[in-house]
Amino acid sequence: MIRPVVFLVLTVAVGIVHEGGAAGRQVVVVNSGGLAPTAPRPPGTSAISGVVRDGTTGRPVTGAVVTLSTHARLRTPTVDRMATDSEGRFVFTKVAAGDDYHLHVARIGYFDGGYGREGPGPTTGAAVVVADGQWFDRADVELWKPGAVTGRVIDEAGEPLVGVPVRALPLIMLAGVEHVVAGLITTTDDRGAYRLTGLVPGRYLVQVPSVQAAVPAGSAPLELVGLTRAQYENAERAGRAPTLPATIGVDAGVALAVGQYLTPPGAARAYAPTLYPSARSISAAVVIEPEYGRDLTGIDIRVEPVATARVSGQVVGPPDQLAGLVLRLVPPGSEGLAYGAEAATAVVGAGGRFSFVNVPLGTYTLMAGRSVMQYHYTPMGNNLQATLPDPPGFSRSGMGAGSIPSAPPSVGYGYVTSRGEETTWAQVPVAVDAGGHDNLIIELRPTVTVRGRVIWEGGEAEPPRFTRITPTGPVAGIAERLPVYADPADGNAALGLPRGDYTIATKEFSVSGLKVGTYLLRIQGAPTIKSVTWNGRDLGEVGFDAAAGHDFNDVVVTVTNRLATIGGVVRNADGQAVPGSTVIAFPTDRRQWARFGFAPSRLRAGVADSGGAYELSIPAGQYFVMAVDELPLAGWQHAGFLALAAAGAEMIRVDWTEQITRDVVLRSIR
Repeated sequence: MIRPVVFLVLTVAVGIVHEGGAAGRQVVVVNSGGLAPTAPRPPGTSAISGVVRDGTTGRPVTGAVVTLSTHARLRTPTVDRMATDSEGRFVFTKVAAGDDYHLHVARIGYFDGGYGREGPGPTTGAAVVVADGQWFDRADVELWKPGAVTGRVIDEAGEPLVGVPVRALPLIMLAGVEHVVAGLITTTDDRGAYRLTGLVPGRYLVQVPSVQAAVPAGSAPLELVGLTRAQYENAERAGRAPTLPATIGVDAGVALAVGQYLTPPGAARAYAPTLYPSARSISAAVVIEPEYGRDLTGIDIRVEPVATARVSGQVVGPPDQLAGLVLRLVPPGSEGLAYGAEAATAVVGAGGRFSFVNVPLGTYTLMAGRSVMQYHYTPMGNNLQATLPDPPGFSRSGMGAGSIPSAPPSVGYGYVTSRGEETTWAQVPVAVDAGGHDNLIIELRPTVTVRGRVIWEGGEAEPPRFTRITPTGPVAGIAERLPVYADPADGNAALGLPRGDYTIATKEFSVSGLKVGTYLLRIQGAPTIKSVTWNGRDLGEVGFDAAAGHDFNDVVVTVTNRLATIGGVVRNADGQAVPGSTVIAFPTDRRQWARFGFAPSRLRAGVADSGGAYELSIPAGQYFVMAVDELPLAGWQHAGFLALAAAGAEMIRVDWTEQITRDVVLRSIR
């Protein structure tokens, strides 16, 4: 039975309805019809309620918008919304039984949250399942205020540097390996002060970028931003016109583009990219660790001018790959970051000639290619900037973005391309001393292609179906092609994310653009990959090593939907069901705890529903399985956490299509 309670229900017509007879407890309910048109939900006899609290202080959060939604296994999806009262409470009544419900909570000044979620991010959280006449009153949610980092940027004389970019560089576990990724960006004010907000707890570096951009002398400003006059005027009318760089002549053939970063203070001197407190490399920087709802103050960065040199030479390669090519000199540890992470850039000119000017002395990786990719971390959503301007001379022709299952929530990838397909590339170590380089030869290497066919195990030949939403309603269709990705096994963003197509009618696929590194195949929209065979070897877990420089032909990929299933109930030490906990399964073979690409098939996690029930689908193999009360916000798919988890986990072996019922005991890992 539902316990009696007084509700004030605000309908579209602002009517008031009273239910029950007990006094004192009041909850304001905003009917979903006033916020988002959805199909009417048949009235049920159940209820879902809870309290929204501040995760740091434990105090109730008033005025938070709580959204109850269902993917509706049994009927049309529905959405209801309401606001929490002065004690942070909410309740949804007349809830129909039989669906999986999810709760999403939003409040200005907080990260979004939800029932069963382990902190901010786009994760779904736990499902709430109610029976007829049941009141589930434990759907409590914690919201967290973002942290912030503040400080000043000063020059060698202690004077403030005004209007310079400052960015956070989170250290993130991805594919089982730690990576430096792009975080949010701000600029200093008239006192040289900056404030980076929207941070979640974790490990960060803070950087002041500074790029010395060399361009051919006499370059037109519009040419340097890759726009025609008409394109620039259209962008100007739309309020999106880029700032046109100014140039300073260095000699008869080369100029320095200025305006985006710190201007060099004089001849043969420049500001180098600098990390807190005054480091020039990732390895020498000091890591900071902000907390929820607090300001980490005094993170001051001192930027000093350093001696520079010139690096000139020639790029050797196909003429179509040389035209408009932009070269980058990237400090050690920053190779996985996109434009803005360099110490210097240069535009390749006639005959493949190039010149970097005002390059700070040091060691670098010279990188050449038509595409640049990086990972970005924006936990408060896409409104936060995580990219710096393209270098002068780069003509953007394409861009894309996506999510990464093996990364923490809110981590995604983004890439930009220039002037056609990337069929060549180069990465060369360069040491720049006072003498510089006058005739450096850079040879472009061809990329590698993987080709083959796909076998659907068991003869499942029916192609995937999809539904496209159009102005006239949903339209069903059948996919003709599926994207095929070559994921860098260790997540190295400098290797890019080569993509090709799998043609369903011919069962053939091809993916090009692999550089020197190891890649794992992934077919988006297809069942789980069971094996990847080439020359009699299964490379499904090992990957393709493109270092040899040859193509991989006649590859056979076998996919299957005949996974094993592990299910049961999460219980505490007293045997009681524990809702909202997380169940993880990972291989007993520790070699598979890292270098598993973007979407590891053998590391799975699921959230127990409101009754404590869980279910995981996994490939055949031997696994550790356990339930935990809290996953690390920085991502659970890394060897350190898995080693701790393995000590208290249960070992289970499963075969293909096997179904195992196994209750698991909740454990705490710190």
